[in-house]
Amino acid sequence: MTALIVGHRLTLNGTVYQNYKLGNGDFLPFGFSGAVANRSGDNITASLVFPSNALSQSWLETLIRDRAVVTVEEICNEDPVFSYIGQVASGSLDETTVTLQLSSVLDAVGIEVPWRFLTEDLVGPLPMSGNVRIG
Repeated sequence: MTALIVGHRLTLNGTVYQNYKLGNGDFLPFGFSGAVANRSGDNITASLVFPSNALSQSWLETLIRDRAVVTVEEICNEDPVFSYIGQVASGSLDETTVTLQLSSVLDAVGIEVPWRFLTEDLVGPLPMSGNVRIG
């Protein structure tokens, strides 16, 4: 009989946690959902949900203030299937859950990522026209 293990691996502040193998020291109960892209692909939002306790409530404040970048991998039998990298944009809490809203690191407008320009110093000689010659 073959076991199918499906879960998530979360990298947060350099520490890796997982939610699919109870008994390991790196187990953290959390849920990941909502990684949905729009047609232009410029913003993918998702959320992380933790049980509400003193630890997760303190994380909420710290992660929002620091605008932390987190990586979530979907795992099937210890192999990554999907990877999502997001920046903590906001959060909320109630009696039972702490929720972190993640925004794609590609969302330069919403998160105010610093502008970056292509220059010859960064990428080498730049074309001066749109003409292409093959051969």
